[in-house]
Amino acid sequence: MSTLYLFSGLPGSGKSTVARILADDEEAVRLAPDDWLQALAHDVRDREARRAMRELHWQHAQELLAQDVSVILEFGFPTRAERDEKRERARQLGVRVELWFLDDDHDLLWSRVERRNVSGAPGAVPVERETFVAWTAEFEAPDADELALYDGDQETA
Repeated sequence: MSTLYLFSGLPGSGKSTVARILADDEEAVRLAPDDWLQALAHDVRDREARRAMRELHWQHAQELLAQDVSVILEFGFPTRAERDEKRERARQLGVRVELWFLDDDHDLLWSRVERRNVSGAPGAVPVERETFVAWTAEFEAPDADELALYDGDQETA
């Protein structure tokens, strides 16, 4: 049975790193908007381009899941409403759904983002401190009741 893996967390939490490892281990297709937008030479901060890419990825994910292929959506999923929507649709498709919530102390996350900003590593998307602070304030971390709605081990990564 295929599985939909939803990756949720703030910048610096390790979503991309863990998602790449999981994709190899589970032979899952990893869909990451940042990677695709960069490959197409689009600004990853362009909200409309990001929205369109996420919609395209979601359509493709549903097609893959229907063909019994596991999919990782590396969208960050900052709100419960977004996570609920994907989980409920995946359940309609008859597939397992796991939520991989990666979390850490916000100061530690910011230090990782700051190192990434300075490193200029290929694919690294610079994030300003003000933006990071705003995202932390808006992020809706899943609680125990929400985690209980998913398959698999529900401890945070």
